[in-house]
Amino acid sequence: MLQLAQEGLDNDRFIVRLVETHHVDGYKQPEGAMAGTLGRPGADGTVRYWSTTLDQIEPSDTCPKLIAEQLGIEYYPDANYKLAIIDREAAIKQADARTIIPTFDNLKAFAREKLDGYAERDDLLDEVMTPEYQAKYETLVKDMGDDEWKDASARRDFLVEQGLSAVEAEVFEARFKVQHDTGANEYFLGNGLTKHTALSKDRPVYGAVEIFSYEKNPQTFHYMTNGGKGGPEAYVELIDLVPINFGE
Repeated sequence: MLQLAQEGLDNDRFIVRLVETHHVDGYKQPEGAMAGTLGRPGADGTVRYWSTTLDQIEPSDTCPKLIAEQLGIEYYPDANYKLAIIDREAAIKQADARTIIPTFDNLKAFAREKLDGYAERDDLLDEVMTPEYQAKYETLVKDMGDDEWKDASARRDFLVEQGLSAVEAEVFEARFKVQHDTGANEYFLGNGLTKHTALSKDRPVYGAVEIFSYEKNPQTFHYMTNGGKGGPEAYVELIDLVPINFGE
């Protein structure tokens, strides 16, 4: 699998993204609006999102829980999910999309080139985008509550309670900013592969090759799916996902 991550995406036309159904309509939009985009729009209007190739998730079938675990992202049992199958070649033309394999080095290069606020944090970016700091970051954030995720003051108090110095808290905030700006969460491995959240116990178990996409001209799901009608005008197909009942 590491070899696949190193080889890149030249032979893969279709990529897939797990999407909560309400994101298809968009924030505070009525049901059926399909005004959402493939990722959360940034202040500059661009969209960034994570995905993998279609063949990588075949073992998870159409179960959103298994797909989420394989992709190293949170699964919400009360949410409904769809799988967005994206024609990568068409996305390049229609949305001015660019894709990379998000290794530590590739994601650092992206942040320095495309995102604001990293020029003055250059040394900190190098410090936090390492396997060693990633392990520390995962340990710290697993005990954070909703308030700490949303509020910088609450987060600062939490870090003091964890025994972090002011300098260590600044380092943490640099890594927290990377997650906020790119989506590289606490399960990010930095080698181009996801961490399987259900199988990784004492050591990481790889789930899939992961892909990071950046769209300069993001389109709505209404546009991408040709109003939900599909056909040759569409370059995204939405598949309904149904959880498998494991008898838990």
